[in-house]
Amino acid sequence: MNRNVNNEMTAQRILELKKANGLTTRELAEKLEISESAVKNYIYGRSWPPLETLYKMITIFGVNCIDDIVVLP
Repeated sequence: MNRNVNNEMTAQRILELKKANGLTTRELAEKLEISESAVKNYIYGRSWPPLETLYKMITIFGVNCIDDIVVLP
């Protein structure tokens, strides 16, 4: 985990964006081309998405930049 970010709040933000876009965990996993369990790990704060996955989330969620997903302390 990166100590320069708030992992718990970032996980919550990913969950909020997933819901706001009307996506199930499975649908998000398919769009990200990763496993459903990986997505669950991100939204429960158990692991951190790689930079490539964060960039895909920008497009999927329709946000402007990583700062709209990642929460700093």
